Amino acid sequence: AAAYYWIPKMTGRLLSEKIGVVQFFTFFIGFNMAFYPMHQLGLEGMPRRTYHYVQSPEWGMLNLISTIGVYIIALSVSMFIFNVVKSVVLKGGKVADDDPWNADTLEWATTSPPPPYNFARIPVVHSARPLKEDVPH
Repeated sequence: AAAYYWIPKMTGRLLSEKIGVVQFFTFFIGFNMAFYPMHQLGLEGMPRRTYHYVQSPEWGMLNLISTIGVYIIALSVSMFIFNVVKSVVLKGGKVADDDPWNADTLEWATTSPPPPYNFARIPVVHSARPLKEDVPH
C-alpha cells in the first residue's frame, strides 16, 4: 500500500489502479494459501528447521498447497513490478496531480515529483492538518 501511495510523489505518475486491485487480491489469496497450511502443519506437529523431513501423506498435500501459494505470491510481485514498469518507466501511467490523495500534510503541498528544494522558505505550521487550515493573515 505504501508503494501505491508514495510512487506518485516520487515519480509524478500514478500506478494502474486496475492492475493494483488484481495484484492485491492475488497476493491476498497466495498469502493465505501459503501460510494457513503452514500453521496447520505446525499444529499437527511437523518439525521445523530440519535438513530432512519425515515423509507423511497428510503433510504432503498441505505442503503442496503452501508451495502453490508461494508461487501465487511470486505472480503477485511480478504483477507489481509490471505495474511499476508500465506506469513509471514506460510512462503509461496517468500524470499525478500535486496531491492525488487529497492529503492534509505538507509533503503534498509541493509538486509531484518535488523540486530539489521543496519550499522557497520553511512553511509555518499551525495544526496537524496544514493544508486544510485557515492561515491567519
